[in-house]
Amino acid sequence: MRVPPSPPPDAPADALTLIVTAALWWIYFWPPHHVAIGSLRSSLQYGYGHYVIFASAAALSAGIELEIDVITGKSEIPAPWASFAYTIPIAVFILGVWVLAIRRCRDAVVNVVVPVGALLVLIDPIVPVPIALTAVILIGVVAVLVWRAPYAWPDERE
Repeated sequence: MRVPPSPPPDAPADALTLIVTAALWWIYFWPPHHVAIGSLRSSLQYGYGHYVIFASAAALSAGIELEIDVITGKSEIPAPWASFAYTIPIAVFILGVWVLAIRRCRDAVVNVVVPVGALLVLIDPIVPVPIALTAVILIGVVAVLVWRAPYAWPDERE
């Protein structure tokens, strides 16, 4: 009788990383980005601001790889420091999207929840289960974004 192989020890981290990535995708595509491009100045800010967003998205993959190496025992970096390697890029990504696109087209609830969620992600490596907590925080942020739809224009109100 053949015994099926056991899942690798980083399988929960893989699933949680997928949740985090999907949440970041949702946060990025939630606001109407065309609102942020109204003048030459805002277009340049929007365009060049994406360097920060895309760089943080790229740094996230390296941080996740480092965290998986720590989980599997392939790295000697202490766990909290390795966790900062992916929470900092997540926080920078969320704050970048908030500054460039979200804050102009939403109400006070979203404009408080999104930056506070980014800050909570930034400090969550202190907790023993940082990947799980990061996923829970981002699920909460996405839930608020689903609940509070964006305005089509900054002047438009519900």
